Amino acid sequence: MIKIRNVNERGHFQNHWLDSQHSFSFAEYYDPEHMGVSVLRVINDDKVSPGAGFPTHGHNNMEIVSYVLEGELEHRDSMGNGSVIRPGDVQRMSAGTGVTHLEFNPSNQDGTNFLQIWLLPNARGIKPEYEQKYFSPQKKQGQLKLLVSPNGQRGSISAHSDALLFGTLLENRQSVTHVLDVNRVAYMHVARGRVNINGETLNAGDGATISDEKDVTLEGVDSVEVLLFDLPATRHYLEERMMKNPTDHPIHELLGARWSPYVFDAAKEVSTDDQNGLFEAARWTMSSYNAQPWRYIVGVKGRSEEVWQQIHEVLLEGNQPWAHQAPVLALGLAEHNFEYNAKPNKAALRDLGAASANLTFEATARGLAVHQMIGIDPDKARRVFSLPKSVEPLTALAIGYAGRAQQTNDEFAQRDARPRERKPLNDIIIQGGW
Repeated sequence: MIKIRNVNERGHFQNHWLDSQHSFSFAEYYDPEHMGVSVLRVINDDKVSPGAGFPTHGHNNMEIVSYVLEGELEHRDSMGNGSVIRPGDVQRMSAGTGVTHLEFNPSNQDGTNFLQIWLLPNARGIKPEYEQKYFSPQKKQGQLKLLVSPNGQRGSISAHSDALLFGTLLENRQSVTHVLDVNRVAYMHVARGRVNINGETLNAGDGATISDEKDVTLEGVDSVEVLLFDLPATRHYLEERMMKNPTDHPIHELLGARWSPYVFDAAKEVSTDDQNGLFEAARWTMSSYNAQPWRYIVGVKGRSEEVWQQIHEVLLEGNQPWAHQAPVLALGLAEHNFEYNAKPNKAALRDLGAASANLTFEATARGLAVHQMIGIDPDKARRVFSLPKSVEPLTALAIGYAGRAQQTNDEFAQRDARPRERKPLNDIIIQGGW
């Protein structure tokens, strides 16, 4: 899916020395639908008049990248760095615990045009750092040159962020393709010129978010310069869901973004590491007397196919069609008696529910989705899995990556398209007696 951000839709600020276009919310420009993409928070297209610039100001806990398109930009900071960057130069400043700097156009005749890029860091409170490197046009011509990466791979600048930043220069009909991993999304910014992206034509200043695509193909319409960001999908999907389901009061993004889809992407597997992480989260759930009465029977397509099929057969007929797409199915069980004295555990069902909730929030944090269902045949589950009388099969969980509406039939697509509804807060908070 490609979501285009047209140049004319960007925020705009202008004074006597600065003309700035904001791809995402910044300073006094606020658009809740454009707060960034994943860990990419800011792309400001700044034009600075001769001899003018940004006075000394501070930053913390942000990775700041400057990319000059025209002219020169002089930089000085509290770490003692001082330099002038020009087209081809890429500058990265890790603000960390705090840094002050100033940026200005050293020319008295020519203007400066540069992109100011902010990336969320993958660690807070680090020691401030500075790095600058030149990338010649030849290194970007007709290819995607890695400019910024978490570990400085392939000659790129190192940054404390989970983003990859590529740059390319293309002529007419010249093309490059970038393959996206399953858990990644992309954002493309056209610095200048025109480019086709997977069949869509974008102009200078346009941007595009690319998700649920196997690859991204850029083809020059005329001479074009493009920046391509390869970003972790987890945060992108959290933000996307939060925007679709605004809450009346601020809550943690994992709670606001959690949902129970009917549509799963059958082509995306859940890794063993992710699967283990989900059930590890369930393992660390609080429980009455630390009894930990929850148990899960887990089936995974392609790894434990027979168990997956047995769980699927235990589901009621209404759940089987949509749950068939989920790569992982689990059956939630509760041990009714305490192990230490064999007496009934009245909290067993509550504790199973809490464990499944922990599992669900861990899934949300990893970009996965969980749909819990009570619609199972408990008697059939007892027979199929030879469960003892003290163990109650209560719920089933479908686990995987949420799919898109076009991946299934209209009935389930319509269910997923419905807005999530919640009772007003005053309806669930009771003051005094009933």
